[in-house]
Amino acid sequence: LTARGEKWRAFLDQAGTQFAWRELTDPVTAADQIARDVDQQRWFLPPPPTPDKPLVGRDALRADLQARVRQHPRTLLDGAAGMGKTLLAQVAAGALRPHFRGGVLWASLSPDDHDLDTVTERLINGWLEHHLDGRALNRAGLKP
Repeated sequence: LTARGEKWRAFLDQAGTQFAWRELTDPVTAADQIARDVDQQRWFLPPPPTPDKPLVGRDALRADLQARVRQHPRTLLDGAAGMGKTLLAQVAAGALRPHFRGGVLWASLSPDDHDLDTVTERLINGWLEHHLDGRALNRAGLKP
């Protein structure tokens, strides 16, 4: 198995037993099934981080971002450092939560997270942080 395949297998070994995901060997098929399970609220997702300060003077931008995310749930928010992207995303994610029954999966990325494997690992670890009852799962085997 490749490193990505080993991480996928470790994810399925830990999380897959709950929903019979272990039989899913194709990541695309598995992603579709996991998305259906999340949409049916069969998976507990933690809430997005709570903003530590109010969003001031950006109501139009927040409304535009929320409208775009409703149309295209996989939306990239990009811009120069220090422009308030994280705060804008936190406020929008909190407001959008009722529109996505499965919840909001939050992963903080940095400029160093440009590698697909790193981003994939960060997202998988975000999923594994909480299980149905909020218990942290053992992530051994998912670390490089």
